[in-house]
Amino acid sequence: MYKKEKGIQIKSSASALYNNLSVLPITHKNPYFAVIHGGLVNMVSASADGLNFSHRQLQSKEGGMGHGTSLIMQASWCVLPSRILLVLASQKGIQMYESDGSIMVYWHAMDTPEAQTDAVFARGIAATRSNYICVVFTIR
Repeated sequence: MYKKEKGIQIKSSASALYNNLSVLPITHKNPYFAVIHGGLVNMVSASADGLNFSHRQLQSKEGGMGHGTSLIMQASWCVLPSRILLVLASQKGIQMYESDGSIMVYWHAMDTPEAQTDAVFARGIAATRSNYICVVFTIR
């Protein structure tokens, strides 16, 4: 049954992308909400009573390789058996962060000579019940 609750505002606007809302409902903690705007992921955590909010902006880091900021196409939390990761798919690769966005734990670039790919961007993120995260790459 639908029940109207108090609205939650984010610090910045959201890009007009498909599936531009990701929710991580954690039963023992406050839920996280995330939307993308360009090269930023705007995250907000709301308390159970809806009175307190915690905002965070996560900027796309391109692995420290001097590529600059790229457009993020999708952000999604992937729940694995041992941990929860926030996965970002962008024009230049994929990035995996701890669930709160505090620490980058993995980076895969698509436009380096070592990558050997003609991928244009990554979009489409899913996790399996085992330890696999799947990301769809669009190829030229």
